[in-house]
Amino acid sequence: GWTKYFALRGVERDNEQLRKRVTELEAQLQQEQAQAAKARALEEALNLQRTMAAPTLAGRVIAGNPQPGSLEVTIDRGSADGVEPNMAVVGSRGIGGRVIGPLAPHGARVQLIVGKSAAAGAVLEKNNVGGVVVGGQKDPPLRLDYIPNLVKVEPGERVLTSGQDDIYPSGFVIGVVEKSEEGKDGNRHISVRRGGGVSHLESC
Repeated sequence: GWTKYFALRGVERDNEQLRKRVTELEAQLQQEQAQAAKARALEEALNLQRTMAAPTLAGRVIAGNPQPGSLEVTIDRGSADGVEPNMAVVGSRGIGGRVIGPLAPHGARVQLIVGKSAAAGAVLEKNNVGGVVVGGQKDPPLRLDYIPNLVKVEPGERVLTSGQDDIYPSGFVIGVVEKSEEGKDGNRHISVRRGGGVSHLESC
């Protein structure tokens, strides 16, 4: 009996060491995954810079706004880096938002396009009809206004920046139409789902 007891205590000790080792390996894996994600984001940013005609400045999101319901982030580029208010902030998957003042030397606040008071000139990719995308903190977070009922708009169609607002360059993805219905005011009620996140942004 004593032999079995000591043997069981030994198994318990081995199991505890194994659990500790598994925890260490899981932490190491998460760290490596985070590094890999950062490397992919940097690669996407470099590819985006190479394809854009306008000069770009790569930046990273370093903070969010602690106020409840606020849809702002802070990037690690500011006035000392040449950033100015109303500069467009874009990512490899589409627009993220615009720079708003005041600026710090190496930091700037960004109003995300999904914010309640945010807006951007937009155009439907297939039929080239223009409108305005506005944020609303809903689900989906965006809507496309001023598209007449006569225009055929189906779910899945991409919505791009038109360049008419003098903030966002034309041709960038805003999102994808999720729902399109005729409205009583003569314009369609169109909801738009964002096409990507804002974990890595470029200010241009």
